[in-house]
Amino acid sequence: MVGDLSHYIDEVYVAKVCQKEAELNALKMQIQPHYLYNTLDVIRMTALENDDGKTARLLESLGKQLRYVIGQQRERVPFYMELDSIKEYMVLLNARDRDRFQVNINVSDQDRKLFVLKLLLQPVIENCIRHGLRQKEGRGTIEIGVKRRPDCLEIVVMDDGVGMSQKEV
Repeated sequence: MVGDLSHYIDEVYVAKVCQKEAELNALKMQIQPHYLYNTLDVIRMTALENDDGKTARLLESLGKQLRYVIGQQRERVPFYMELDSIKEYMVLLNARDRDRFQVNINVSDQDRKLFVLKLLLQPVIENCIRHGLRQKEGRGTIEIGVKRRPDCLEIVVMDDGVGMSQKEV
């Protein structure tokens, strides 16, 4: 019986130590993104003090993107959050490509409140630019809209890029 009691105490002690370790790691994971956000904000404010509004805006967009991607660990988000993330993503892409891309969002207020998978649109937008708009001469446009179906909401993303051959399709 003494042996069983000793074994039980050891198990409880190890479990408590593991729990405390997990709590500490969770706290560290919260602190690291917070530190990163604060550091980006300090750099952004420095850019503003030096009259570098473009760099400040890019840092702001990067901070918003990071908060969206690594902030809340939710699988589904309101559609408006996904669309806001795409707007910030476009700010970053346009910095590299000299404001060549425009995104038009045609989504009703009602549809903006519906929940979608987080980061649903980002790879689609990236593909629009990589495979359609970057090769196009001049400015390119991406349209995001929705079509209501009886059993679902269809999200439509189109661009006016160079297109592809029938063989590629």
